[in-house]
Amino acid sequence: MIVCMSATGPRGTMQKYTQQLSEAGIAVHIEVIESFTKANTLGAQIEWERRMCKRFSDYQAIVFSDAFDVLFYGSKEDVLEKIPETGVLVATERNCWPDTTLGAGMPGSTDWKYANGGLLAGKPKEILQWFDEIESHPIYKESWCNQGFFNVLKYSGSHSCRFDEATTLFYCLHSENNELQFDGETPVNSVLGTHPNFIHANGKWPWPPAMVAHDNLPINNSMLGSVAVAIGLVFSGRPIPPEFAWTYGNQNYPLNTRRAVLPIKGMEVGIARQSIAELAVSSGAKYLWFPDDDMGFPSNACRLLISELEQSGPETMVCGGIYPSKSVPSEPLVYRGEGLGAFWKWKAGDVFEVTSLGTGCMLIDVEKLKNLPKPWFRTVDGPEKRSDDLYFCDKVRAAGYKIIAHGGVICSHFLYNEKKRAFDHYELDKDSYPMRPVSDQEPHCEREMPVLAIA
Repeated sequence: MIVCMSATGPRGTMQKYTQQLSEAGIAVHIEVIESFTKANTLGAQIEWERRMCKRFSDYQAIVFSDAFDVLFYGSKEDVLEKIPETGVLVATERNCWPDTTLGAGMPGSTDWKYANGGLLAGKPKEILQWFDEIESHPIYKESWCNQGFFNVLKYSGSHSCRFDEATTLFYCLHSENNELQFDGETPVNSVLGTHPNFIHANGKWPWPPAMVAHDNLPINNSMLGSVAVAIGLVFSGRPIPPEFAWTYGNQNYPLNTRRAVLPIKGMEVGIARQSIAELAVSSGAKYLWFPDDDMGFPSNACRLLISELEQSGPETMVCGGIYPSKSVPSEPLVYRGEGLGAFWKWKAGDVFEVTSLGTGCMLIDVEKLKNLPKPWFRTVDGPEKRSDDLYFCDKVRAAGYKIIAHGGVICSHFLYNEKKRAFDHYELDKDSYPMRPVSDQEPHCEREMPVLAIA
C-alpha cells in the first residue's frame, strides 16, 4: 500500500502525517507542485493520479490524499481491509460544495453524504478504470472542480464509485461539533460508531478540541502563525438576531491583527466555553474574545477591549463590555461585590475594576488562563447554582488577577419572542445613571475597586 500526495511545500500537519504513515509501515510518495489551484481541477487530478497508478501498479492499493491538513491513525492492515476490491472509495463531508443547490436532493442516509475531493482510495487497476469512465462521461470537462464533479455523479445516481458516507476510512472535519472523539489512540465517529483512519481538516483550522487535546497539535506553528485574537462563538441553537450578524461582521479590529474563529454549536454553554478556551491556549492565541450570539456590539468593541488590556498592568486578566439583562427594567450585568446586585454607579466611557461581569462580550488574556485550575468555565446546578460567567470570574479573582469592565463598550441584548415571532431588544435606559450626562452630583466611577466591595 502507498499514500500519494502533492504539495507546494512542507507545512501544516504534513511532517506529523508522514511520520504516522511511516510508523504504520505505509509507503509515502510526495510530489512537489507549483500551484494547488491549478492542481485542483478534475483534469489535472486525473492526469497526475493516472501517472501514479501506472508508476505504482505493483502496489495492492493506493490512497490519494491532501498533504498539509491530514492525520493518520491505525494500521496498514486495517486500511487494506476497508479498501474495496472493485471500484473506488471517495471521502465524504457534511458540506455540499461548490454547488449547494444539489444539497437538498443528494441521496444518502448520514450527515456525511457529500463528496470531498481531497481523499480517495482503491486498487491501481480499479482507479484507472474509473478515470476512463469519468473521461467518457457526457458532462466531463477538464476545468471542473473535482469535488463538484463527484457531487454531480452522486446526485445523478452513478455507481461508478463508492462514497464513504459512514466514515469507515475517511473523516472530514468540516462543520465538526465534537462528534469525533478518541477511544485511546483510535478516532471514533461518535454518531455512527465507525473508526476512520484518515482525518482531514478540509484546509481550515481549528481542529476540534478532542483532536487538539489528543495530539497536542502545534497549530500556531503551522497554519495560523501567531494569533492575536481567538474568537469563541458559542451557538446554542436558539434563534440569532440579525443585529448579531451585522455588528459581529462589521467589527473593526486593530491593524495587523491575525484572528482565528473557534465555533461550537449545540453544546452546553459551560462545556462549550471550556472547549474553546482550551483550543485558544493550544493555538497560541494572545487573547480570547467571546461575542455571544444574542447580542449586538459597537463596531470597535474588540478593538477597545484589546487596547485596554494591552495598556493594563500584569495583574489584569479580563476586560469585558457591559450589556443589560433581558428584563424590564434592564440592569447592567456587572458587579462590584458578591451578592450586592448590579453595579450602577459608573458612567458611559468609564473603565473600572469589578468582581464579575457577563461573558457575552469578554476578552481574556490567554497566557494567564494557564495559571488557573481547570475547568475554567462550568455551569453549576443545584444549591450552589453558579452561571458559567460567575464561575469563571471566581476563578480569575481566586488566582489573584483583576477583572475590568469597559463602559465604552455598551452592548445590546436580544431575546426571541415566540408569540410575536420577533426579537425583543434590551438596552440600558437612556435616563439611567450610567447613560445620563456627567454632572458634579454624578461623578465618574473610580477605576480601582473599593476594598469594602471586594469583601
